[in-house]
Amino acid sequence: MSFAGNTSVHGNLNSGKNFIVYTSTDSGTNSKSYTMGVMIKQTGTTWASSDLTGTWHVNGLVSGDTGAGQTPGWFYYDEAVDSNGNSTPGALTDSKGIAFTPTGKVYSISSDGAVTISGNPFGFHGQMSADKNLIVAVAGPMSAGSGTAPRVTTFS
Repeated sequence: MSFAGNTSVHGNLNSGKNFIVYTSTDSGTNSKSYTMGVMIKQTGTTWASSDLTGTWHVNGLVSGDTGAGQTPGWFYYDEAVDSNGNSTPGALTDSKGIAFTPTGKVYSISSDGAVTISGNPFGFHGQMSADKNLIVAVAGPMSAGSGTAPRVTTFS
């Protein structure tokens, strides 16, 4: 996969031809930035609240500037979601070796597959795949001054 005019993009399309993961480097005049992107093909599928029900394996990457008090790394946990969108997370493990159980959330999904959390904490925005087996989400810091940086999360 490539983008016209940007030779730093490297990515792959899955065998189902409905999901792309890519990385790129952008050298600006004052800094260099790195991008990881995920693209989910929209197929005309209609989603419903029942599509959120079940146990999801949540994996996340956290980016950030350690000099600004942010801690880059990764995390994972399982999260059960009931028919009303209420979640019950299991123990979260992160790259620092810290394990704890996150607070439950209330998820909702629109008919076009956009997944949100009640009250939209930390700018959460997700998208469910057409086969309804994957959610990819991005979010900002968990709270102002929390030291937790923007992140990319997958639910499968």
